[in-house]
Amino acid sequence: MMRPTTLARLALVFTVAVFSLQACDRFIAGDQEKRLPEKVLKVVQAPKSKKRAEIVQRGPRQLVRVDGIAGPEYDEIAGLTFMVDGHHLAYEAKREGKWLLVLDGKEWPLEAEVVHGSIKVSPDYRRLALVGYYRGKWQAMVDGRPGPPFDFIWKETLGFSPDSKHVGYLALEGSRVAVVVDGRVRRRLEVLKQGKEALSDLLTPQTTATSEKGSNSEEKANP
Repeated sequence: MMRPTTLARLALVFTVAVFSLQACDRFIAGDQEKRLPEKVLKVVQAPKSKKRAEIVQRGPRQLVRVDGIAGPEYDEIAGLTFMVDGHHLAYEAKREGKWLLVLDGKEWPLEAEVVHGSIKVSPDYRRLALVGYYRGKWQAMVDGRPGPPFDFIWKETLGFSPDSKHVGYLALEGSRVAVVVDGRVRRRLEVLKQGKEALSDLLTPQTTATSEKGSNSEEKANP
């Protein structure tokens, strides 16, 4: 018959052996994860700096690596692009069947297909706007929230006011050009050039406050 001390020693040895095997399994799993094959799918160079970003396929997942530093893994990544200043990076990422817009590591939910080259950042770098295409309609998404649908949106007109408080763009509404500020149609015109002028006026600091109080209007002009 074994003594109690012998049984205690055997139990201690068994416990140590179990923990050692578990630690070994974790080490092997982690080592295998680190050794997953990698393939660079796309490389993007910043326009005004030495920053370099790349989309990397690591096993079944994808990630973005900036100057050698890897970001989070996703199911799929697309649309990798630097902002015009060369310091801010944006891309689309898919996780569990849902698409996100990732800007400088911050995730924004997406319900629409992003129109290439439409991403705009506010002057204070705290707000984000883009043009999306969803179910046959065009929408501007501001801070992750979709705006009203239109037949078309001129992506180059999308922009913020100098104080970053307002965002506007021009959209096609039937046969008219809609001047949209903060998700509301402020004017309806028949000429694109006049729409650009009206949008510029509405986004200036002197007129944004007064335009919020005014009602929608329609102006007719000869092409």
